[in-house]
Formats: sequence, structure tokens, C-alpha cells
Amino acid sequence: MFTVARTIRSGLKFPLALVVLVGITLFILACGDDATATAAPVATAAPVATAAPVATAVPAGAATAVPRATTAPTKAPPAGSQVKVKKLRFAVGTPDVESNRTWAGTWLYIVQHDVFAETLLQVNPETSEVEGLVAESWEVANDFKEWSFKLREGIQWQFGWGELTAADVLHSFDLVAQEESLVILKEPAWDHATVEIQDDYNIKFTFDNPYLAGERLFSRWAGDLILVSKAQWDAEGLATFDAPNAKTAGTGPYQLTERRLGEGLSYERVPEGHWKFDVDFEEFEFVWAPESLTRMALLLAKEVHISQIERTLQPDAEARGMRVISSTNEAAQTYTMFGGLFCGADFTPAEIAECNATAKWPDHFTPGLPMQNINIRKALNIAIDRDLINTEIYLGRATPNYNHAFHPSNEGWNPRWEEEWDEKYGYDPAEARRLLAAEGYTEDNPLKLKFISTLIPGSPELHDVIEATQIMYADVNVNVLIEKIDFGTWLARTREHAMENTLRASRNLPIRTTQEGVRVFFTNHYASWYLNEPFVNDKYLCLERSADLAERDQCGREIGDFLYDNYYSIPMFHLHADVTVDPEFIDSYVWPGLTSAGISHFHQIKGVRE
Repeated sequence: MFTVARTIRSGLKFPLALVVLVGITLFILACGDDATATAAPVATAAPVATAAPVATAVPAGAATAVPRATTAPTKAPPAGSQVKVKKLRFAVGTPDVESNRTWAGTWLYIVQHDVFAETLLQVNPETSEVEGLVAESWEVANDFKEWSFKLREGIQWQFGWGELTAADVLHSFDLVAQEESLVILKEPAWDHATVEIQDDYNIKFTFDNPYLAGERLFSRWAGDLILVSKAQWDAEGLATFDAPNAKTAGTGPYQLTERRLGEGLSYERVPEGHWKFDVDFEEFEFVWAPESLTRMALLLAKEVHISQIERTLQPDAEARGMRVISSTNEAAQTYTMFGGLFCGADFTPAEIAECNATAKWPDHFTPGLPMQNINIRKALNIAIDRDLINTEIYLGRATPNYNHAFHPSNEGWNPRWEEEWDEKYGYDPAEARRLLAAEGYTEDNPLKLKFISTLIPGSPELHDVIEATQIMYADVNVNVLIEKIDFGTWLARTREHAMENTLRASRNLPIRTTQEGVRVFFTNHYASWYLNEPFVNDKYLCLERSADLAERDQCGREIGDFLYDNYYSIPMFHLHADVTVDPEFIDSYVWPGLTSAGISHFHQIKGVRE
């Protein structure tokens, strides 16, 4: 049965690849950017008038059962047993922003806060169902426009800042909704929400339009409403987040102890114990290491106990006694986007003039560029041997992404995209050469494009994919210049639409709902959109405004058909999130992979016991 509230299915783990020995030079290095983000002080919101709880009703046929039961707390370790290490050290890529501010960065940035802070809802690490966390139950009413939460009583803030109440939830909302906020969900969600405190333990969010993806929004499936203490803010202001080694209070099982800019971030187990989760380690530490090779070297040298390394290095790590653990679900989609379509590939001169008149960057759009031609977009798709890339770079552990921003468990999915894949998108260099030659691009006059590349957290293989694509394109008379740039410049070019004649590879993490995927990648309803076709923009409004599941499914399918048949992206793969662990110290780690950082649920990391 089609379900809106559950948008990603549980995936199957892929078997580990055969061990391949490769040489590696051990070196220990941890470095990064020592700059912190700054923003204007945040004004504390005026108190919200309270009101008696309002009886609400769930729409007929809604896919949300409320209230939801929660799982039992994690069992405490056996009496007398101890893990081999007191401090768990986890090597990850250096975040683009290092700060305690919950509103100062996009999704991946929040991994710094996931260890010590919590959200209203959570994703169960084993079943992947959404369930209560700080909120013990929730209700949905008025065609998904109203989301009401009942908070658990007695949850205490770390460092003695008192009990969590609805005032803290409102305060946390004000932080992510402020004008200076850089959180991903500000534009699609928080800018269109109002919050009403009903009493100390009941709070209601009301959206302008139906918000069917509330279970994602209010959990770390995709949400960025990280809860922090109002009492601490009232007493300390921005020093709550910005003071040297600020002890920003959360309600998680670990609490902050030290931030070392450019090096890492340390936490300790909450002294009085957590209200729900027991954790194995007395301390937890993130070690920033920008290069995958560095993170592997740290792991092999036993400087860290768990690390994120790219798949091409995993066989060597396994040969040296390490173990790869995958998330229980597919966590990300990879893709390449065409630059230069943001005023519409097939616009008339009048439509181009209108787009240029309203676009923020009109000088970037030039009619008649190669990627505005459907035959060239098709050629660039079928010139890629995806099976070879999967085998050589992803060790055969990826599955096909048949239509970017869509997923078989999301609304609008059309099975024909998979059925027609080989015919429309299958590897065919001869046909790619023919299509390009028909447009005037031959060995003597190759098509010239730029491919921008950067280190994207959680997707270390993308540059290898870009280099493989460059080689495959050369075989069909396409010359690609690869430009390696830093992540900030890469983002800026995208947002400024400085992408003409440019290819951009990235990943969709977490795999968005159809509505969000379409909005972000294929409409002009987002800051860094790639496409501005009137058909897609009009159909998107159906997803934004309708709560009728059948209507939404039809609108999503029509958008997907249009994008698929016109080759408006280069869809690549679905991937699980992976970590590589030292089995001498790490016994198990179960996490869903459904969060915006790929890794999460750090309380689930279990140590080997003596």
C-alpha cells in the first residue's frame, strides 16, 4: 500500500567485496579549517500566548498512526563487564563549519550536534520506523497542516539547566527559523510554519500548506530542529554556542567537553545517566581528517576505532583485519546535473526574456548551449558505463538510480523507468557518437565541457566517478576539463547559477521525498535550482498544496516522466552508508542510514568487552 509518511524502504546489505591488497603509506594527520561561522545575535522571541489543548483529528486515510509507541531503552551492559576502551574515537571528514550554533550550516554540519542533542522524533535504528523521542506522542490534523506534540515530562538539560519544556522547543524553532539561518529546511518548512505553546508539555506547529513529510521534518531522518535550552540562552546569550569550549546543553546521552578547531570535538557520557539510552563509552571523540587515506591510516594505526573511508580502500582495510559495516537502508542517491538549463532548455525568446528579467543572475544564461539539446543530454547519459563504475569504484555495492530525486518507495514512482532503462539510458558509446556527430561534434570538433569536483562529505568516491566519466566521454568525442575546487566555491557556483557548459556531480543525502527532490533539483522554488521548465514548476505546486494522496501520486509521476524522457539529469546510483571499524574494539553498530549525515545513532556503537 502506498504510504506518504514512510518514504524509504529498508534496504538489504550488499556482501563485502573480495579482498584486494593495495599498498598504503601510513601517516597520521588531522587538519582542517580553523574558521568558525559568525552571525548576528539572535533576538529572543516574545513569549507565545498559551491556550488549552485543542482536540484534533487525523484525516481519513492518512498514513500516520498516532500516538506512536516507542521502543524500550537500550539494555544496560552486564554487571562487571567493561569495554576495552574508555574513549571511542571516530574519524570523519572535516566539517565545512565548526560551531555549536544549530542554525549555522546545512544538513551534514549537524552531525556535530547529533551526539549531544536530540529532536522531537527519532528513526528506530533497527526497524527504520519513526517513533517518539523527546515527544512521547504526536497528532496530525487539518489535512496535514497541523502537527501537535506531547513532550515527555522530566527530561533534564545537561549541565543543570533544568527540565525541557515546550518553551525550549519554541526557542529552538526561533533559532533555525531566523533570517540568518542556513539550515536546509528553513525555506521549505520553517518559513511557512507558526508555533503555538499550549502548555508546558504540549506544542503545535501549523503550516501554510499540507506538510505530509512531518515525520522526516521533526526527526533526524531529514530534520534540523535540534533542541537546545532556552534557560541557558537567556542566561548566556550567544556565549551558549560561541564561548571557548562552550558547554551547549542538549538532552542526549553524551555532553560536550571540548572543541579543538581544525582537529576535532570531544564529548563525555552524561554523569547522571541518560533518560533513555545507555552508552558503552565514557567518552566520545570526533577526529577531523579531510582525506580518506588519512582516515584509513588513523584506523590501521589504531589511533581511531571507527572511520569513514571510501569503498576503494575498504578491501585493503579488511585484508588488514578491519570490518566494514553498512547502514540498514540505502542512504543516498548519486547523480550529475547539467548546468545552463536554469532558464529552460526549450524556452521561446519571450520566455527567455521573462526569465532573464526575473532571474537573479540573468547574465549566466545563454540560449543555444549544447546541454540545452536533448540529443546531447541523451548522449552524455548513454556514454557512461555505469556497471563498470559500480564494479570498479563501488565494489558492486551500489544499485541503479533510475530517475534522480525519485525512489521506488516514494510517491510518483513509475515502474516503466526501470523497464525502459536499458533502451533509454543503457551504455551505448556507438549511439552516443552518432547523436553527437549529428549535432556537429566529432573527433575533429569535440564537445568541450567542464566538470567541477570537490570533496563532498559522505561521498568520497565522487571524484573517482568524475575521472572515470572523463575517460568514457573522451571515447565519444567529448573533451572534459575537470576543475577541483573547495566545497564552499562549489556551493557558491551552484547557488549563483554559474554553471553554463558545466557538469556537477553530487549526492542526495538523505534520499528526499519526491516533493523535496523535485523542488530542490528541478524547479525554481529553491536557491540553487538547475531547471526552470514551466511544466515542472506548475506540477510541483500540486505536490506543495495537495493532501490528496492519489492526486499527489499522479502529479509526481507526470513530473518524473517528463524528467526521465527528456534526460534532464544523469542518474547514477543508490548507496548505503558505510563505516569501517576495528573489530578489536568495536563489536557492532546498527543505524538506519536515513539521516541527513548518513551516520547517526552514535549511542548504538557497541564496544568489545574484556
